[in-house]
Amino acid sequence: MGWLLVWLSAVAIAQVEPSGLRTVRQVGPGIALRQGSLPDAAGRPQFVSVLDIDTATPGIRFGFAAPARGLDETSDLARRAGAIAAINAGFFTKERQPDGAFRIDGHDLGILSAKRPAAVVLDDPALPRLQEDATGAFAGARTVLAAGPVLLRAGEFPQPSPWNDARHPRSAIGTTADRRVLLVTVDGRAKEATGMTFAELAATMRALGCHDAINLDGGGSTTLWLQDAQGNGVVNHPCDDKRFDPAGERAVINAIIVHATRPAHEPRLAAEERVLRGNREFSLTRQALLTALQRRVRAATDADLSTWDSAGLLDSLEIAGERRFHQSAVSNLFFRDAGARTRRLHGATWIEPSFDTGEKTFTIRMTLTVAADAVPAGEEVRAWLPFPQRDDWQTPQDDDTIPDAPMRARHLIARAAAGQQTLFRSEFTFTRRGVRTAGLDAEKAHRPTDRRFTEEQPPHVMFTPALRALAKAIVGDEANPLRIARRCYDWCADHLTYSFAREYVTIADIPAEVLATRRADCGQATLLFMTLCRLHGIPARWQSGWTLLPGHENLHDWCAIRIEPWGWLPIDVNAAIELRHADGLDARERASQRDFWFGNLDAWRFVANRDHGRDLAPPKTAVRSDDVDFQRGEAEWGSPARNLWYEDLDWRLEVVGVK
Repeated sequence: MGWLLVWLSAVAIAQVEPSGLRTVRQVGPGIALRQGSLPDAAGRPQFVSVLDIDTATPGIRFGFAAPARGLDETSDLARRAGAIAAINAGFFTKERQPDGAFRIDGHDLGILSAKRPAAVVLDDPALPRLQEDATGAFAGARTVLAAGPVLLRAGEFPQPSPWNDARHPRSAIGTTADRRVLLVTVDGRAKEATGMTFAELAATMRALGCHDAINLDGGGSTTLWLQDAQGNGVVNHPCDDKRFDPAGERAVINAIIVHATRPAHEPRLAAEERVLRGNREFSLTRQALLTALQRRVRAATDADLSTWDSAGLLDSLEIAGERRFHQSAVSNLFFRDAGARTRRLHGATWIEPSFDTGEKTFTIRMTLTVAADAVPAGEEVRAWLPFPQRDDWQTPQDDDTIPDAPMRARHLIARAAAGQQTLFRSEFTFTRRGVRTAGLDAEKAHRPTDRRFTEEQPPHVMFTPALRALAKAIVGDEANPLRIARRCYDWCADHLTYSFAREYVTIADIPAEVLATRRADCGQATLLFMTLCRLHGIPARWQSGWTLLPGHENLHDWCAIRIEPWGWLPIDVNAAIELRHADGLDARERASQRDFWFGNLDAWRFVANRDHGRDLAPPKTAVRSDDVDFQRGEAEWGSPARNLWYEDLDWRLEVVGVK
């Protein structure tokens, strides 16, 4: 790669750490704005904006916009084009002509120049790509915009010319290996923002996860615009007015614009309704709870109930002046109290898991049944049933009609009939491989260059002061990513108790509730662990679906963290937490099992989700019964759409075959 690559590897480049950028706006499906006012590695102030665009999201496309004559501001170019977002793009001459190739649908608008041998090409409007041509002509490209210099090529820094060491505001576009596009601005020429050299910009683009990246016109031209942002829509701080505000926008020669079909996001449950739904789960009077205890706990008495209640082991609320207990109060008591476990009359508090990682092929039948007369006769009922994801460990016999979405679903429609249940059925086959990671040696561990999944993800992955303090207390001064992740994992295993949760749709901030109670089910513990990892810049992403161990098929959530050289490592923090009430194990067995669930995973899994809190495809029009997870299925009816809550549904998973 030449002397520059050697120099870059020998000297610490003052890039910005991507974990310092917060998600401040979900612009649309698959489009998020991350921003941060933070120091770079040399301690200089920087303000960086990153528009992160997932090109796998249906309806997203890119284009170029230019004024009818002369120059125009990026915001006006974008508004006239009906864009959802835009960034300033190419260079221009004193005569207000595009400097370098600029071509839209075969029409040349720019001055071809060999000094502009790199360009953004849109032969596919859904995915910009970087192209180089020493002549600057880009023959054969119908839609092309020259800029430069190239910052990254296949993840590596190119030869230095024509880089320089001056710090200015910068604009750039980059693409990642997983087909995301990043539009990036770095503010400058202000005490609040120093700006970057080309080398620092390139290092930052790589830290953001870019595989290829190219510099755009910077300086006073640097502008990032969003359709719904306040004021003129500019979200960075253009410097032409010499004030650190959005008002100093410069007229430019062209812009890269983003279009998107914008289906409405699935509606969220209002705060008042969330409270009402949550109260429904506290359905047991004291007498009803005592009756339930006497059915499940040997020789349970009213005095026992008082003792357990005084110890805070029975979840309750005061509703309309009456004390009510949670419907899972007895089951949760067994997790919380060893004495109650010894008196359990039937059932088991802990089931020996599987450590079998051998490849298996499953055939699954899922059904979602709507209760008779829950929907008026003749009304259309729409249902979404989970469908297997494609990833390194799971390969479905795919169905081209199923969208490749973070929460993968088969969408079905039926008509309700009087006095009859409405049945939805889905059958599918997939191959699943377990994971056994060898050689987790912390001395080999390092952070990945792709820093996606290190950001906040409202409302349940938020870097609150309380969680920042906890993350610092757990990790201290440790810098090794593998040791950091293991400390967070061990803290959860040592300090949390398993507990059946309220429906997620009734909880405003899951990790905050877990931190307050130190009780969590699998998904709640996973969200807390993910947040702790992301706070330390370790990529962490959600996984969920079902465990398929024969006779014990059940909903389950876990996650994966990314640490090189191993890539994505599965983490089942809940399995480690449940060892606290695995009364039949000795200390050695507990330690062995805890070690297994950090980086390994059995093959008895069905993964339907690779992220949490995402819209279904097609989006649901009514509110979700579970707006965090998707395992049981969802249903709605009528127009306007009305949700069918779980009390009106019966969901079943049947393993038809496994080999």
